[in-house]
Amino acid sequence: MIGNDESVLARYIGAASVSDFRGFLASGAAAAAGGGAGADARFLGGQRALAKKDFATADEEFSAALAAAPEKWPHAEEAVNALIMVKSKNGETKACADVGDKYMAAAGSGPLGTNFIEMSNSCAEKLAEVDPPRAKALLDRGIARLQAILSDKAAPLSVDDRAEALGYLRDALDTAGKKDDAKRVAEQLRQVVDDGFAKAQTPIAKMAYIWPRAEAYAYLNRPLDLVADYEALAKALPKEYDPPARLGWLYLKAGKLPEAATWTERALNLVYGPRKGRLLAQRAEIAKAAGDKATEKKYRQEAVKLWESLPAGQQSPANLDQAKQALAAIDAPPAGLAGPGSAAAAH
Repeated sequence: MIGNDESVLARYIGAASVSDFRGFLASGAAAAAGGGAGADARFLGGQRALAKKDFATADEEFSAALAAAPEKWPHAEEAVNALIMVKSKNGETKACADVGDKYMAAAGSGPLGTNFIEMSNSCAEKLAEVDPPRAKALLDRGIARLQAILSDKAAPLSVDDRAEALGYLRDALDTAGKKDDAKRVAEQLRQVVDDGFAKAQTPIAKMAYIWPRAEAYAYLNRPLDLVADYEALAKALPKEYDPPARLGWLYLKAGKLPEAATWTERALNLVYGPRKGRLLAQRAEIAKAAGDKATEKKYRQEAVKLWESLPAGQQSPANLDQAKQALAAIDAPPAGLAGPGSAAAAH
């Protein structure tokens, strides 16, 4: 929520329940009226810093907000979620794990809570490089917490929230080496998104499940099972880029490269903005899989130009850097081959 002076009054990321959204509006109204002190003021400071991608200040503000927070503070779940996110973005793996340990129970059972656990699990995976025992303990705790939330029928999770949480659990089980358990959870996820897709009343409503279903079926090595559904959706929504984009991705996962190229190019004719950057990368990956270096290079170059040309609010330094690295890798010598100035060449 933005004030008359364009300052951030309140911020909420992700899906919100009715009560969450009411809380967001109340926070913004209080900030606009000059209200808020202590924990609330520091929380707002953190939100403003996040809006400017000032992660160091956001870290300081959210930490201070939690230290000053009264019991049953209404922003506790948002604050711990934001704090672990900034620790992760700052590359503070141990500090991220500390936040995961300290606040996992306080993160709640809704989508903010499951997002918190996912970030904690991600930090545990990185921590395994330097402290395997602690990393395993934190990952096991995250798995147990996700299992408890998903088994709680009263947990405030929508269908897509539940699907997302099942994906987090599946990936955590994979990381823990529990492949059979991961596959069982993947089947549960497939059933949830299939049911949501079937019950959706309109093609637009079905779009909410198009990516979760694609990802679930690809994980289960069944990407082509969705072709008929997604072709029907592409026909029903001829101006939407997403159905052909997902068809291109599914065909790529199945190794059907001509079909992958056709559908991805159809999507590229419909898409714009940052999403186009991701689709250009997808088309380049299809060319790479086909061994077509010239076509890959063309789309890698287009991706770099796209990320460079976006307006300030849509730019992503990380995506631009990734696009440049992918372009440079095309002409890089194969691993193990010495360049002209290398020690091997000198001998």
